[in-house]
Amino acid sequence: MWLLDIFIKGDENGIDRARELRESRIPFVYISANSNADILHAANDTQPEGFIVKPFRKEDVYPLSR
Repeated sequence: MWLLDIFIKGDENGIDRARELRESRIPFVYISANSNADILHAANDTQPEGFIVKPFRKEDVYPLSR
């Protein structure tokens, strides 16, 4: 499982990467501090396993790793 930030430095963003992961059937969870409704809607369309809001604690991540 990948932990994937919605915003990645460079030309590609996390949503683009998520589409590639989904096509390869690789599970992923978004981590993001962004709460923009349009971005969250686009992210949700990629069917992530979940979302973790920054800042987060290790206790927030552990249940997703099972």
